[in-house]
Formats: sequence, structure tokens, C-alpha cells
Amino acid sequence: MTKTIKLVGLLLLLSSTMVQAQIKGKANYLIKYKADFAIDSTNRDQRTKETHYLYTGSAVSFYANEAIIRIDSMIREMQDVPQGNTTMMRRKTKSMREESKKQGIPGFMPKVYKDFSNGQVWVASRVSQDQFIYEEPNVPLKWEFENETKKIGDRESHKATTHFGGRNWVAWFTSEVPITDGPYVFSGLPGLVLELYDAQNDYHFSVISIEKLKQGFPIDSADDNYKKISKTKFIKAYSNFRKVPLGQYESMIRDLDIELPDPTTGEKVSPAEFIQRVKKLISSRNNYIELW
Repeated sequence: MTKTIKLVGLLLLLSSTMVQAQIKGKANYLIKYKADFAIDSTNRDQRTKETHYLYTGSAVSFYANEAIIRIDSMIREMQDVPQGNTTMMRRKTKSMREESKKQGIPGFMPKVYKDFSNGQVWVASRVSQDQFIYEEPNVPLKWEFENETKKIGDRESHKATTHFGGRNWVAWFTSEVPITDGPYVFSGLPGLVLELYDAQNDYHFSVISIEKLKQGFPIDSADDNYKKISKTKFIKAYSNFRKVPLGQYESMIRDLDIELPDPTTGEKVSPAEFIQRVKKLISSRNNYIELW
């Protein structure tokens, strides 16, 4: 009897943990942002420009790089190909390779899930071959409201400031749209964030379009095979990856007798040159949105 009670308690604990890590619902708005940021702190004049999507609703939201959303969708399509249908699999594999080549390596990797019912924010990101997800411990954000307004497009916007991730942030939000959300982990203002930037302008987000969806967009953080860890452990894993980006594969790659494609240009280079270029690429991506 005692063992049964303990087992039930353990199952309830595990079930509770799984529920906390799962954010599920539908979005009825798609907000597109232009993300303009300096991925290399030693060369701030070279900017990366991307389009990011915010799918948001009354209960949940999802924010990610457009390129990552497109690739993730294609991967799911491949997983749904009936077993044995090699023709369709080859066609979808080719399409995904072409899309990956066109999109290049995303500069902004995090995917953010928000649950407005309990205030939880979960951040997912890939580190090498692993996909991690952690709960953001520093929410809700503390906003300071400023006595400044300006027009962004045809909407009146108000200024607010906050500190997060080692940076001071300025947000311009409008109450003319029934959404209390914004890029990345930023939300909690009485309106939609139309523009967001840090004090150094390393990261600058500005709204491109606001679309009311005819059909709800499904959001489910369990769609991907994330490994749940703490934010502290994620930062450590990310730091270790930056130090040794190829990890255990470096010695194996060095021993290859074939040329490999450059990670950004696709140019065929020797294994030794490939290793150096990968290290240089990872080293140049040193200006994360949060300063750790």
C-alpha cells in the first residue's frame, strides 16, 4: 500500500512537471516584426536583418524566427510521410535542403512560449544537436512608464522601459490593438509592443504587420522534442558549446579524406579548414540578446 502511494505521488509529480512545460492553445493574431541586430559585438556596423513571427492569442503565444518556423514545418511534414514512400521523402528532403540553403543559418535562435493564464514564459533553443527548453525565472518584467508618446504608422504609441538580460530596454506600445504581448519574452504592457530596442541598439525590433487570423493557429510546446532544464544549466551548455562547437566530432572530422561545405557559403574546403571556419563562425556570434 505504501509503495502504491509513493508510486502514485511520483506519477503525479512527473505529470505536473510535464504540464508546466507544455503550453498549448491557439493564436488569433499574427504579428510580424523586423529584427535588426548586431550579432558580433566586435563589428556592430554589420547588422543581421530577419523577419520574426509572433503568434498570439488571449491565452498563449509563440515567438520565433520566420526561417526556423518554416524549417520546423517542413521537418514535421517529413515525419508525416508514410513509411516506404521514398519518392515523397526524397522530394521533401530536397525541398528542405533548398529552403535551408536559401534561409542560411538563423541569427536569432530562441523560440518563446508564453502562457498568460499563469504568467509562465518558456524559452527553447538549440545547442549543437540538443534542443533545450527552460522556464524564464525573471518574469513578470517590471516596467516603468514614461510620459512620452509618438506615432508609429497610424497608431499612437506610449513609451515604457525595463531592464532584462543585462540590458536596458525601451518599448513603444499601443493600446489600439487588443494584445498585451511583444517580441521575445517581452509582454505585460497594456497593449501591443510596436517597437523595442536596447540602450546600445544592439537589438531593434519593429512591427511590420498585424494580421487577424481567419483560423486559429495551433500552439503546442510539446510539438518538438525539447529537453527541459534550468536556465542556469542552459547558459552553461551554451557556454560550453561556444568553447568547443564541434565537441567530440572534431577529431572525427579532422580524419576525413573528403572536402566539406563551408557552413555559410557552401564552398568545399578541407576538413581542417572546415573546423577553423566553424570555430570562427561561432566565435563571431558573440552578442546574444541576453548578456550572461
